[in-house]
Amino acid sequence: MTSRWIAAAMAAGLAVAMTGTSVAVVDALPPDVPAPNLSAAMATVGTPITVSATATDPGGVAAMEYSLDGSPWVALQAGDGTFDGTTETGSATLDDLGQRVVSVAAGAIFTCALLADHTIRCWGGNDFGQLGVAAGPRHTTPVTVTGITTATAIAAGYAHVCALLADTTVSCWGYGVAGQLGDGLSTTRATPGPVPGLTGVTAIAAAGSDTCAVTGAGGVVCWGVNVYGHIGVDPGSLGAASSPTVISGLTGVTGIGVGERHACAITTGGGVSCWGQNGSGQLGDGSTTSSYAPVVVDIGGIVSISPGFSHTCAVSGTGTASCWGYGLDGELGGGVAIAYAPTPLAVQGVSTATMVSSGTGHSCVRLAGGGVSCWGFNLAGEVGTGTFSAGEVAPITVALPAGLAAAGVAAGGEHSCAVLDDGTARCWGSNLNAEIGDGEGLADRYQPVATVGMPGPLAAGSHEVCVRASDTVDNVSDGTACTSFALTPPDTSGPIFSKAAAVAVRVGAALPLATASTPIPVTVAWTASDAGSGVATYLVERSVAGGPFAVVATIHDASATGYATTMPASGLVAFRVTAIDGAGNHTPSTTPTLRPGLLQQSATAVVKSGTWRTVLAGSYSGGSDVYGALRGATATCRVTARAVALVSQKGPGRGYAWIYVDNVLKARVDLYRASTQSRVVVWQYGWASSGGHTIRVWVAGTSGRPRVDVDALVVVK
Repeated sequence: MTSRWIAAAMAAGLAVAMTGTSVAVVDALPPDVPAPNLSAAMATVGTPITVSATATDPGGVAAMEYSLDGSPWVALQAGDGTFDGTTETGSATLDDLGQRVVSVAAGAIFTCALLADHTIRCWGGNDFGQLGVAAGPRHTTPVTVTGITTATAIAAGYAHVCALLADTTVSCWGYGVAGQLGDGLSTTRATPGPVPGLTGVTAIAAAGSDTCAVTGAGGVVCWGVNVYGHIGVDPGSLGAASSPTVISGLTGVTGIGVGERHACAITTGGGVSCWGQNGSGQLGDGSTTSSYAPVVVDIGGIVSISPGFSHTCAVSGTGTASCWGYGLDGELGGGVAIAYAPTPLAVQGVSTATMVSSGTGHSCVRLAGGGVSCWGFNLAGEVGTGTFSAGEVAPITVALPAGLAAAGVAAGGEHSCAVLDDGTARCWGSNLNAEIGDGEGLADRYQPVATVGMPGPLAAGSHEVCVRASDTVDNVSDGTACTSFALTPPDTSGPIFSKAAAVAVRVGAALPLATASTPIPVTVAWTASDAGSGVATYLVERSVAGGPFAVVATIHDASATGYATTMPASGLVAFRVTAIDGAGNHTPSTTPTLRPGLLQQSATAVVKSGTWRTVLAGSYSGGSDVYGALRGATATCRVTARAVALVSQKGPGRGYAWIYVDNVLKARVDLYRASTQSRVVVWQYGWASSGGHTIRVWVAGTSGRPRVDVDALVVVK
């Protein structure tokens, strides 16, 4: 008999009955419970914290519970599946029991939310069972979709919903007369059911009466209505498909977007292809001709795309947004209402967007810092301006609750929703069918209001978790075994450039054979850091002749400080480097617009003194070269520039060139090389801004190596 049991018997004044060698003792003490352990003493808001604890009782541990910040006690899960031993371990994840909202899908007259525990809740109109419960009246607050416990993504159409599950299959429910549930039938049902034969799915999208999925092989399959060829099949031969149909000609697809009558895919490298109705130019190929076969949009670097009813919007990896198609109600966001645009137009003032979502006649973007901006049709308040209007032609900032940032955004028929970093959802716009989900009547909301019934994750600050245990005779510990932890606000600040993006002609690189468009080798250099989640990616882009920026390189190296590339030898050129941190925040740094030029040694601006000889050969820039072999010869020119570089020939017999900038010696360059190297950049120099400067090359040579070549001078204004 242990001393603990003896003490228990004495303290309780229990009778001890002895018969032979057996002793009957009644346990009056609760289990021993030390302070619990936590997976982290400090974490970011939204990061789950695991609590684990051990309880000991000679008579057996029956249950363990925890309380967070004094809240009601919640059961811990047994480490071995059941509490029945003398020493037991239990654990739980402190994430508000998984009720944190991860993403939202907005349908025509309803809304669904994916929760952290992989379940789905929906609210709003339910005429066809699209809320996952029996068809009938609208639901003004969220209801749980029956049978979905492993969802990883959701997509909503006019009156149907599909969920991507953890096993890469898809399950759909709601209106199915046009085959939009993908089950091979044309029936409507409120119970989720699988799309037969479809596995390996990486992304899904839905709108109207159509659904599309991206397969693991980078292809796309669609099902539903095909009146305009928007499931990729000739509408003359097939009006609808109730099973997944392959979209021919699409490979390397990384993202998908579905509109009311057309669809678009993002392909490898950020390219875009669209198909379906095109009466307003919503396919973006420069025409208004509908096409069931995908057509290519002249745009690149896209990371998010969303078709609406008759317009399409996309976001690039650098944060800019573009739209095309119908625009009389401001759908294109360009600052003016226009009938249609068959090619992409820039959305006014958007430079840090991370995703876009388009509704029937409006669109919204989530910005890198967690803000939300919307534009377009606004009669129901779906743009979130605080007023109702016929249309907003330029993005309007949506007033989110102070101190909270958006983690995602979704645009529906005539309403919009945002998922905030506290794990809650806010919606605004049409509420005729309770699609806002605030349980407060059916009036439209022109500013964000909270959807009820889904608490978010723990707030920033200090928290305390306590544990208690009970034994087999219902003795319960006092619950004073406690441990504290702290949560810090999420990272919403972008990286900081301590050295802005700049361009330098690359010393040691060789020019190609010179023509009017000879590429000049350059290095784009920068220095950036991020004190929060750290820099994850650098995006390097180039703009030529004042055109849009195009991606040159995507660098997944936080320590990168430069990238070697080229720029043309004439015209206008600029580079932009965007630093993206681990939380998706963007910070761009753009060089000044540069005007490069190649000044050949034969130009009249180059004034030579002393003895120089001219050599004609195709191996020289421009086909000719001058060299001096007598010490003291000079070649001088006056330039207006922000950077210059000397192009020369290196090889046997070459010696030193002394280079003066504004009559000050700046470099002694050795041109010797065992084998000849033509058109090589041997020196470069730059200034903070463009201005007038004098560059002089002085032939110094060296014993046995007297020759100095002057091939060309790269001038960057």
